[in-house]
Amino acid sequence: MTILHPHPLAFLVRFLHVMAMAVIVGGSATLVALMWGKANWRGGSDAVRAVLIAFRYEYLFWASVGVLVATGMGNLAAVIGSIPDFATSWGWRFHVKLVCVVVLLFLSGMRTLCVAHLFQEAVPA
Repeated sequence: MTILHPHPLAFLVRFLHVMAMAVIVGGSATLVALMWGKANWRGGSDAVRAVLIAFRYEYLFWASVGVLVATGMGNLAAVIGSIPDFATSWGWRFHVKLVCVVVLLFLSGMRTLCVAHLFQEAVPA
């Protein structure tokens, strides 16, 4: 006997997945728009404020990545039997997507280290 019908639960998992991606893409786009006009900063309170915003966003970003990974694994587990081989077009695209996700996570880790360094330089202890 199941407590929850699987369809509303599947909808919730996919909804969380899409919302986490919206936070990642929307937050990153907002930060880029914020920083774009201030590319030639030489310091000052605006630069410190921007570093603080970027530093706080890192927490939100990595929390969203956690939700994305958890819900993505749930989605993958739901369809694991129907994933085609690498030789098919859909299977090839799926594997390329997974490689792109791993590369994105690596580059995001590097960005986090850069933001942490900027935060340490900009905000005195």
